[in-house]
Amino acid sequence: YAVSVPEVSVRAAGYSMPGTTVDASDYEAVHEAARVAVARARRGEGPSFIEARYLRIGGHFAGDAEGYRSKDDRRAARDADVVARTAAVLAARGSDAAAITAEVERDVVARLDEAFTAARASAWPAAEGADRYVYSN
Repeated sequence: YAVSVPEVSVRAAGYSMPGTTVDASDYEAVHEAARVAVARARRGEGPSFIEARYLRIGGHFAGDAEGYRSKDDRRAARDADVVARTAAVLAARGSDAAAITAEVERDVVARLDEAFTAARASAWPAAEGADRYVYSN
């Protein structure tokens, strides 16, 4: 209700660029849209606009009762899980989806652990810079 069109991507035409809308839970659709946009940019044809639509799985904050959403909407969001959907596609093609998913999860956990350790080891920012980038001149 905040925008005059059902798909924001159609507004890209007003900026002289192509726009496309994809289901963000469909890895292959997102990959293809990105491939097309990157190829276009590399040819020097300018930017592209990709609207990747995804159902929000959780509420707006921890403890949000989500009274504004139906149970069916919340269930559909959980069912649209991109990791589960991609794993199902891989399994249907004969890949060992469980092994691939486990490897990705291990990689993600390792990267998060590294980032957490680096953040904990970093010095606190100086108090003098607390208002930097907050106010405009």
